[in-house]
Amino acid sequence: MADILLVLGKDIRFFCVTDKNTPPAMQGEGKSLDKKEEIKLVVYLDNVNFPEVEIALYRYDGNECLAVVDGEPVSFVQRSAAVDLIEAVHGIVLN
Repeated sequence: MADILLVLGKDIRFFCVTDKNTPPAMQGEGKSLDKKEEIKLVVYLDNVNFPEVEIALYRYDGNECLAVVDGEPVSFVQRSAAVDLIEAVHGIVLN
C-alpha cells in the first residue's frame, strides 16, 4: 500500500519496502550500480529514537534507481518516480 503526499499539486507516492523488492545487487547478482546520485534528502523527525533519516536515490540503469536509507540499500524505485520527486523538490526550493 502506498502513502500519498501532495506536493505542489502532484501526488508523490511512498511504498512500503518488502523482502520481495530486495535489489539483486544486495543478493550478489545483477547489474553494477552506476553510482550517479540522483537526489539525497535528510528528513528530520519528531522522534527521540530516530531524529533523522537520510534517503538517497542512485541511478541503477535507465529505468530504475536504487534507494538507500541511512547508508543501506533497501529497494528499487522507478527512475520516473525519482525524477518526479526531484522536480517537486526543485519546485519547492526554487519557488
